[in-house]
Amino acid sequence: MNIVGRRFLALLSGCGMIASACAYIESFSLADTEVMNRLLIASGAGLVLLLLPIFGLEPSLLTRKDFWNKFTRGMPSWVGPCIVFISLVVVAHFVWFFVQQGGGVPVIKDGQYLLDDHGRTLKVLTETEYLTLKEGYTRLRAVILIAGYFMPMFYWWFPRNGQESG
Repeated sequence: MNIVGRRFLALLSGCGMIASACAYIESFSLADTEVMNRLLIASGAGLVLLLLPIFGLEPSLLTRKDFWNKFTRGMPSWVGPCIVFISLVVVAHFVWFFVQQGGGVPVIKDGQYLLDDHGRTLKVLTETEYLTLKEGYTRLRAVILIAGYFMPMFYWWFPRNGQESG
């Protein structure tokens, strides 16, 4: 793939990362989480479209053996530690989300806010608790997408060995 195509895909990855970061920041403002979740669904679809060509160009990345060395080949040495850091941030958000929700999902059933686990009510929630849990879910999805877009952004920005660089 030529450099213009690679830079365009890197730019699209950066835009997806920025959109996800905006959704993350907006989730703190008691905004309409449904609108943010729709944005995140679209952002997730965009991420898949940016990842498919990577695995098409380099099917060897699909094997688990030595994935990180293969992926970061030709990139600056700081990219690998940044990916690890962002992955740790995702794990921290997931743990915090699970601690808050206790394995349930906030739902509205018969006009009542509930923490639901596959049809079983774990807890009756106040509106504030419900909104807080919905915001946490939005933040978790946003941080996963931020991390997801980080990898293709750098993959497309830095030419790979044996691929056109000019």
